[in-house]
Amino acid sequence: MRRERLGFLLITARKFNRPISRAVAGLAAALLMAPGVCRGIAVSKNEAAHPSTHTGGLQPGSPWPMLLHDPMHTGRGIGKGAKGVLMWKYRCGDEIDSGPAISSDGTIYVGSDDGNLYAINTNGTLKWKYKTEGGAPVVSSPAIGSDGTIYVGSDDGNLYAINPRGTLKWKYKTEGGAPVVSSPAIGSDGTIYVGSNDGNVYAVRPNGTLKWKYKTEGGASVLSSPAIGLGGTIYVGAGPYGVSSLYAINSNGTLQWKHKTIYSSPTLGSDGTIYVQVWKSRFSKHVKVSALCAINPSGTLKWKRSGDYSPPAIGLNGTIYIGTYENNLYAINPNGTLEWKYKTSSGVFSPVIGSDGTIYVLSEDGYLYAIKPNGTLKWKVLISPLAGGKGESSPVFSLAIGEDGTIYVEAKGGYLYAIR
Repeated sequence: MRRERLGFLLITARKFNRPISRAVAGLAAALLMAPGVCRGIAVSKNEAAHPSTHTGGLQPGSPWPMLLHDPMHTGRGIGKGAKGVLMWKYRCGDEIDSGPAISSDGTIYVGSDDGNLYAINTNGTLKWKYKTEGGAPVVSSPAIGSDGTIYVGSDDGNLYAINPRGTLKWKYKTEGGAPVVSSPAIGSDGTIYVGSNDGNVYAVRPNGTLKWKYKTEGGASVLSSPAIGLGGTIYVGAGPYGVSSLYAINSNGTLQWKHKTIYSSPTLGSDGTIYVQVWKSRFSKHVKVSALCAINPSGTLKWKRSGDYSPPAIGLNGTIYIGTYENNLYAINPNGTLEWKYKTSSGVFSPVIGSDGTIYVLSEDGYLYAIKPNGTLKWKVLISPLAGGKGESSPVFSLAIGEDGTIYVEAKGGYLYAIR
């Protein structure tokens, strides 16, 4: 299994691979004067459903506009009701290491190691594909801007802006053409934030010009995908196993704080808590044990829980859902205590959550599991059978949920599955 790439890149939560206050929800509902409108201000479906998250400058009406759904990486969508039935599968030209994004018209965007960004129709047919420079792999997960522009990085060192019809709008080159493995996040003003292997976090305007860039300590590679807090702070991890840091960067490009030994892309709670993973490895100097860490908005440690975890998703009530290499899906309370666990027969990747609270998660055993909020099995479906023994099934790393509840799953062999 490609664990080194897995852990950091996802998500980095991407591959391995989301809380809302009832008072806020009630207030939002009371202020709604018409569907999607609050005191005359347009509100996306996602924001109306999840008032303590935000959709930044993402496409209105998109059910899944970026990696882990939103700039806070909650992994919580607006769709529900999947029954576990395979609707179709589409095969790309090579493996898929990029997480899917879904536009407001249902088009699914996903990158492939064959150097293409694919646009796939809701019936599983190809709409178009865009080839990168030299056919460089697209490991970065796309993000869809407010006007429908698709932003995605590539190993050729470019951040691409692609029009909804599949033509190039612009591309921005990193220092020395360093690969862009990080997945973009989009701020409320349309600024695109993305990391690069050159050690920079880039802030790029919607017209493709540089707003600012922040150099990490020692020029440590930024493989992590940025998350954006409700106040506009950008959170991102940088550096190799055991010697990395979590950076909190102001929207003007200045450092707010950094916390050492953090490894992975962050997930944000509605109270500002930052959830990140620390993994022990041969490079570790200070990390004695792998753990999930909860970091206060000030950068101090809130709590940590030992374990070899994937990036989490956060439920409406603040419950943290997280998979482990030890074959379990955990539900963890906001104070760090265990609520329940569900055991599969192999390692568990990063989960996502439907609007009805159902947790969807992939396991190395080849199954997609649908778990009820109480920790019991709703259904499971075999996506990718074992091919060559333990660790070779790798049925996928990143999920997305469509508006109608369809689960889009990346699988071994370059397949994208639609499960309804």
